[in-house]
Amino acid sequence: MKKITKTDSFLPLITLSTLALLFGCVPQKTSTVHMSERKKEDTEVLARIEKLQEMATKSFKKDLLTTPDKKSAHYFYQQILLLDPDNEPAKIGLDQIVERYLAWAVDAAYKKQPAKARSYIARSNLVDKTHPSIEPTLRQVKIINDSDYKKFVFDQTPVLQDQKNLASLGSFIKDEPPNQRCRYLISAANDGLVRQIYNMVQQAHAVKSGDVRRVRARNQISTPNRLERWCHPSF
Repeated sequence: MKKITKTDSFLPLITLSTLALLFGCVPQKTSTVHMSERKKEDTEVLARIEKLQEMATKSFKKDLLTTPDKKSAHYFYQQILLLDPDNEPAKIGLDQIVERYLAWAVDAAYKKQPAKARSYIARSNLVDKTHPSIEPTLRQVKIINDSDYKKFVFDQTPVLQDQKNLASLGSFIKDEPPNQRCRYLISAANDGLVRQIYNMVQQAHAVKSGDVRRVRARNQISTPNRLERWCHPSF
């Protein structure tokens, strides 16, 4: 029979103590350190995202959409998505960049600037080529470019009682191409004149066609006081 020594009797105790030390206290301390470090990292990331969002908003308000490269709203939103791929405000920001470019494209088309319109649409493609508004805008720009375009400039400050302006405007409205729909751009020195011109157009249109529906018109503050018209079957 083996003789039990004092050393043998302590082996289980030493082993259990060692295991407890290895798998008990030390891991808990290490886990706490890791959690603290992770919390610090998360806080730093959130602060970085907040700062990038602020910079993106400022650039967007200044119309710095995709240029200059590292100062544009597009750049800052992309940096946010690198830190947080599911960040919803950044996704919305990129969507707004595309929408602004497309609005500029339509405006350029109305201003008879087809090259600018194409450039704005190209930039929207660089931001998000899958955006659902790009194709409809391409079609709209093409329709505007293919439209029958004419411009009427008022001889003087337009007022409803001015018979010369009313007669000239009436002839302009009667000259609308048949079987086509027309859209107008009213340009005048102030909002009051814009409303007066619109009322004159509405009145002349009703006399011409008997149609009392509201005329489709955009407006801008600009001189000389004028009326521009685009007519196309697809409007």
